[in-house]
Amino acid sequence: MRKAPVMTRPRRVARHADVYCAAAAAALVAVAFLVPRILSERARGHLYAGAAPIFGNWLPHVGWGTVPAIVLAALVVRYGPDLAHRLPWRRALLLTWLTATAWAFALAMVDGWQRGFAGRLTTGDEYLHEVGGVRDIPAMLRGFSARILDFQPDSWTTHVSGHPPGALLTFVLLDRIGLRGGAWAALLCVLVGCSAAAAVPVAIRALGTPKSAARLGNFSGIGSGADHSAIGSDSAGSDNGKGKGNVARRSTAEGDPGRNNSSNAAGRGSTIGNSALEILLGRSGEREQVESAEIDGAAKEFASGAESRARAAMPFLALAPAVIWIAVSADAFFAGVTVWAVALLAIATRQRPQWVLAALAAGVLFGFGMFLSYGLVLMAVPAVAVLVARTLRPAVPALVGVLLVVVAFKVAGFWWVDGYHLVVQRYYQGIASERPYSYWVWANLAATVCAVGLAPMAAVHRVVRGLRLSTLRGRPAQQPWALPESRPSITTISVSDAGAATPAAIQSAENATVSVTLTAERTVDAALSKSAYATAPTMQAAANATATPQPVAPRASVILRAIWDGVVPAIRRWQAEVDPVALLACAGLLAVLLADLSGLSKAETERIWLPFDVWVLAGAALLPARGVRAWLAVQAVGALVLVHFILTNW
Repeated sequence: MRKAPVMTRPRRVARHADVYCAAAAAALVAVAFLVPRILSERARGHLYAGAAPIFGNWLPHVGWGTVPAIVLAALVVRYGPDLAHRLPWRRALLLTWLTATAWAFALAMVDGWQRGFAGRLTTGDEYLHEVGGVRDIPAMLRGFSARILDFQPDSWTTHVSGHPPGALLTFVLLDRIGLRGGAWAALLCVLVGCSAAAAVPVAIRALGTPKSAARLGNFSGIGSGADHSAIGSDSAGSDNGKGKGNVARRSTAEGDPGRNNSSNAAGRGSTIGNSALEILLGRSGEREQVESAEIDGAAKEFASGAESRARAAMPFLALAPAVIWIAVSADAFFAGVTVWAVALLAIATRQRPQWVLAALAAGVLFGFGMFLSYGLVLMAVPAVAVLVARTLRPAVPALVGVLLVVVAFKVAGFWWVDGYHLVVQRYYQGIASERPYSYWVWANLAATVCAVGLAPMAAVHRVVRGLRLSTLRGRPAQQPWALPESRPSITTISVSDAGAATPAAIQSAENATVSVTLTAERTVDAALSKSAYATAPTMQAAANATATPQPVAPRASVILRAIWDGVVPAIRRWQAEVDPVALLACAGLLAVLLADLSGLSKAETERIWLPFDVWVLAGAALLPARGVRAWLAVQAVGALVLVHFILTNW
């Protein structure tokens, strides 16, 4: 009979930390729901959210989507983790996308076909309200900025005025090709938005895991890796021992040849030119000489190790509570576009054939995202994280893609900067001027917890540890102006003991020269002969004198080189050990915090921050495999409670 594995103390501590983090997030949500109940009626009215922090109204209800949603949730909880690891990669991605789409549609049908799906984008504040009035697309783009401010006869509706023209242009083009009405627009948003559930695993797989990064250190530009110790031994990829994920575990058990290289990383990083190419451009001359057979073997392990972590995220992405707002809001379309931009950028960092096209396509999607929503400039956070973790080489074609979109809109008559300044004015022309920042600055985060669920919040401490920031704190480099250790500084020479201290070789020589190091650039030579010891009292006095080195300001080039020699090995170590899942999840959290502190998002963040939320959801992949089904159940229950008790506005 097989014995159950004994849980070590670090594992127990990690499990307890999961619960504590989830409990803290749940407490935040509870307080955010309770505070409006104890406020005065007048103060509660200024929140402009009947079910604050969720933008909606309290309305317990059921619909014909209730049963399918419960059944689908039960199937994902029971079979999702196994299927995610067993199915071939492409089938697993397709199943994740279809499951997320079915889950979103089922939750929307709890509110009914018209109220929950077909009619969501046809209200007076939405984009479709303006589609019929757009007769001339070039004229619409040229005059778009003039209609942003409120209290004008031809002011745009709330959502159109609050976004660049890319969103309206999308629905106008959809109408032009014959797909008219709210149902087609809703279907576009759901399909593109739910595709983010497949884009996130693609990005994770492309970046690889720390173990595979060490294996690929000789040719992919990831850097020579030290051994990766998991965040709790059961958190490495949530691998349940089935499918391809076993390859990653075997690689750790058998030993990692990348360890031998990591000990010499500091030495190799001392040359500025080579290190710059290795770290920033991702490849050096030595790496191009690796034999193809070794590359193929490392690439296979790279894929298998990365897939196990990406597959662990799939069930959480498919069963995310965020799909309540993916079905149906235009922000779901925004999320799908920009998340795929990050995924393509991650693929470009692999630098395989046609990586330039992948980077260029990522830039085009990033640029188009900027013209879908002004706040999506914060997608630069996950983009920069991807580049810094692997290689900066795709940044150039990606920036070219962004510039192509910006120039195209500028030529068409719309300048993004002008639109942004006008939108800030329009923002404070509405209810945003009355919504209290003191409540929404933290209630926004509670609304985000409702969208991502408690599972990613439980993994926050694992995300922080997975960043491996401690690897950046290596041994401090020696100051460039310090005296070298191999050259002892001689400050006092005494005649009485000079004979005893002088080596035999010097005593037998006619003349001896003692070099006393005073500074890095100046030395004093004292020539002493045998006869001088007995006959020259002046030499004796000079020898007894103390030589005090005078401080000399170090050269700027020496300082910069020493700093570079310390930074490059630190970056190399960090690249080899950082967990891409933790990196992407942290990037999503950072983007949320920046958007929150800006004050330009007060309420409705469960919808507005969907492009950032999907990256936060990836953090759930760090949870231990044994508890995956329990956390999936928590996710499903949270989504079902929200959709059945609150009638959301989106």
